[in-house]
Amino acid sequence: MALGDRIKKKRDERGMTLKELAEKVGVTEATMSRYESNKIKNPSHGKLKEMASVLNVDINYLMDWENADEDTQYAPVTEDERDLLRIYRTLKHRERTELLGKAYELERISKNNRNH
Repeated sequence: MALGDRIKKKRDERGMTLKELAEKVGVTEATMSRYESNKIKNPSHGKLKEMASVLNVDINYLMDWENADEDTQYAPVTEDERDLLRIYRTLKHRERTELLGKAYELERISKNNRNH
């Protein structure tokens, strides 16, 4: 299921109109329609955060980053996650870019392994 499909599903479950969701998120009805029809595939983090809040879901659910429980709020940060952030903040820009590239590659491999 794509991002737009998940947005629409949750909006429908909440009994909201497209216009109501758009107003609460701070975008036009036309923009929200483009999100739902998957014409906008990568909304800003701020818009994702707003949509998640209004729809009462985790951003991870909206983006399908993991098998997040659809109706939970943000999970607490683990010690490992804090360590990763601490290490990331010590790196120079080039090293951060390299680390993110490796993280995205691991994420892709993990998703492929789950799908097979």
